[in-house]
Amino acid sequence: MAEALPQSVLFCCDHNAVRSPMAEGIMKKFYGTDTYVQSVGVHNDLEIDGFSVAVCAELDVELSRHRSRSFDEMEQWGDDLSSFDLVIAL
Repeated sequence: MAEALPQSVLFCCDHNAVRSPMAEGIMKKFYGTDTYVQSVGVHNDLEIDGFSVAVCAELDVELSRHRSRSFDEMEQWGDDLSSFDLVIAL
């Protein structure tokens, strides 16, 4: 029997510009709306990396509209960080 997916996943990295947006996009691609997925960084001082966009495009994962965001921004926008079932640090 297959294990159930968590209902919500948060991917985190330092700038939310390479690893965490790629992980978010790939998980959304393969698991669709079965799981609520977001990504965040400690800082939001960088734009999404062009190489990440290109690599994900090869997998039909769209990242070009991604906007980096920080933990502080998520909290300011009303996201409850403690509500995620699984938090993955990359």
